[in-house]
Amino acid sequence: MNIRQAAGMTVQRRRAGQLAVMAALRTASSALPAPSL
Repeated sequence: MNIRQAAGMTVQRRRAGQLAVMAALRTASSALPAPSL
């Protein structure tokens, strides 16, 4: 496993984490009557 493959895996993992955080924030904002910032 070379450095390029490791970097690609970390980038994909980071992108998936960002998507998961955005989805969680979207569901939380839609479920809770909190004011939008």
